[in-house]
Amino acid sequence: MTDDNGPLLFIKSVSTEAKAHNQTIFDSRKHIINSKLSAREYNKLLRIIEMYKKNRPVLCKVVTKNRVVEAIPYQLDDRILLLKTQDGKTEKLDSYLIESIEIISF
Repeated sequence: MTDDNGPLLFIKSVSTEAKAHNQTIFDSRKHIINSKLSAREYNKLLRIIEMYKKNRPVLCKVVTKNRVVEAIPYQLDDRILLLKTQDGKTEKLDSYLIESIEIISF
């Protein structure tokens, strides 16, 4: 027998460097999900479009960063939302710019 009184098991721990609070971290990855339009608002928009397809148009107030549109949403293509205004014109809105959707009447 040996008189080795050393440790029987060596545990190597991982150490990470702590980031200082004064550093700014930028994320340059592309975001797939629109952060402004929540999942609840997105589902609401899909249900409104589904109601239009069932001949039950829903008049909504669509709020974006720089304007408010009162119209009937009827189609969503990738990023573009198509709306019919009350005077019969078709408007196009980027769905990534939408902040909220309020139902006026249906």
